[in-house]
Amino acid sequence: MILYAGNKRELGELVAKKELFEAFRIILIVGNDECLNDRKCHVLNPRYITSMEMNVTGLNEVIEKITSTA
Repeated sequence: MILYAGNKRELGELVAKKELFEAFRIILIVGNDECLNDRKCHVLNPRYITSMEMNVTGLNEVIEKITSTA
């Protein structure tokens, strides 16, 4: 499951609903690098975390790797 949080408020909303995502392998994309430093990112136990400010070209490789082990 790919989750996106554009800012810290949205990240907090995802964390508040984390039980909905526990059965899934999570890829978390946040709106900016500031959110990457937030401890809340790790509460969701994502397999991969990136931001819209980072180069996301490797994201396809991560998705392929995760789905190939499903």
